Amino acid sequence: RVTMSHRLILSLRKISFSKVPCCGNQRRRGGAYQKLRTLFRHAPSGVVIMTGPSGGGKTYLLNKVMARRTFTAKVYCKDLKTTTEFVDAFGNAIGFSPSFNTLNNAVGYLESLIPGLKKTALAPAAHVQLLAMLGVLDSVLYLLSRSYPGAVDREFDYAIIAFDGFHQFLETLELQSPEEREKSRMMVNTLLGWCSRQTGIAHIVFAGQNAQGAETLSNDPILKKGKILQFPVLDFNRDDSRSLLKTLVDKDQLRRTGHPYPTQDDIDYAYDKIGGRISDLESIAARINAGVSPRAAADDMVREAEARIRAVGFGGQVLAESSKLKWNTVHLWKTIKALASQTKVSYDVILFSAFSGDVEALRALVYAKILDIRKEDGKKFIVAISPAAQSAFERMVDVYPLRRGLEMLERKADIKKYSEEMKTIEEELVRLRDGKGKESWLGSESLDVVKDRRKALAERMNYLAAKLSKKETELRILDESPITDVDPLKSVPKTTDPVKKP
Repeated sequence: RVTMSHRLILSLRKISFSKVPCCGNQRRRGGAYQKLRTLFRHAPSGVVIMTGPSGGGKTYLLNKVMARRTFTAKVYCKDLKTTTEFVDAFGNAIGFSPSFNTLNNAVGYLESLIPGLKKTALAPAAHVQLLAMLGVLDSVLYLLSRSYPGAVDREFDYAIIAFDGFHQFLETLELQSPEEREKSRMMVNTLLGWCSRQTGIAHIVFAGQNAQGAETLSNDPILKKGKILQFPVLDFNRDDSRSLLKTLVDKDQLRRTGHPYPTQDDIDYAYDKIGGRISDLESIAARINAGVSPRAAADDMVREAEARIRAVGFGGQVLAESSKLKWNTVHLWKTIKALASQTKVSYDVILFSAFSGDVEALRALVYAKILDIRKEDGKKFIVAISPAAQSAFERMVDVYPLRRGLEMLERKADIKKYSEEMKTIEEELVRLRDGKGKESWLGSESLDVVKDRRKALAERMNYLAAKLSKKETELRILDESPITDVDPLKSVPKTTDPVKKP
């Protein structure tokens, strides 16, 4: 028996671990599955952080490893928005939620006496409820650990507690108001502190697609006190994608319906278009089984990815109502052009060349699942959210009517930016010429400093004027050209700027 308080005594039989259902006839992810299974069959030595792209097979791997094991609990965090929802999901996963009947009755009594009093104002905080759950779970895990083998290197079905989609949940909490964010951090710190103490008792797994969330967990001072095990989940390579498609495509069904079985070239074409993302491979296999040719199915998936990019990226849709994070069309178009020529671009290059240092706008596109952040060898890169989205980027750049309109918007934005900066320089030049800014701007500096400043401003003005003239010329050419598949700017000879950038 586990004693929660002087009045509440629970039986261990009432505290159950939910069994995770095994996936269907998906192909085992080879080495990744074996590595994860081997890891969980040995004594827990640290917190596992599993990171991979959306639809890359993280949930499948966890389900496969946790299937048919008795003491496992899985908390689905991906769609959770608040800490209260997390506490409820956590209670459902472990089969226990703390009882606050006495407090709830008192709150109900006060609510009847005081009109307008909200019950949530006096409800127990999320981290208090979580502490109650963790206290019970600690006692259960302690009793379970008594059945563990004494030898650390001996294989055994140790307890597993997984938080699937936790990276995205952390990102969602950061979009809350400052007050709610502070409360959320209290609960998260409570959870992480408990997880860091489970070494040798239970495997703790945080899984998610967001590289920022994984980095936040990896650098958390609470978790860093213990051992952190990174477990990346990557897309299939070409050979594994071929094998998976051959497994998923139903030969008998195609034979009955009179459709041909995909050739090697068809499968390679599909891989070049949609890559090795397991969810996309399952989708194209279902289309092939329905009688669609592999090439047509791959092209359809790329067009669908493009339609979503246009609707979300260029359609003016805001993310979630609570986020209030936006980006503009030029931000996304500059990023698309950069990624169309190469599959990954440095995070800093995109941040300052496409977004002018606007971190919130870049994060918004990641949150909207148009872009993703990938970390390699300690460096961060911006990539498309999926290989199908990457193919959509390349297709959008090749379609001239669309590119023409977006290029015109980009040049209008550049003209506005250059004009505003030139106006600021002109105002400062006027102040320096009239002597109004001498004392306030330069104090008691000599007139030579004023002359040097005016010279630097004049050089910058000439540079901006040349850039402005170039952008206006390109805009005029685009505006006057007919809407055809021929890009008029390619026929314009490239000229160097008459003034070097100061």
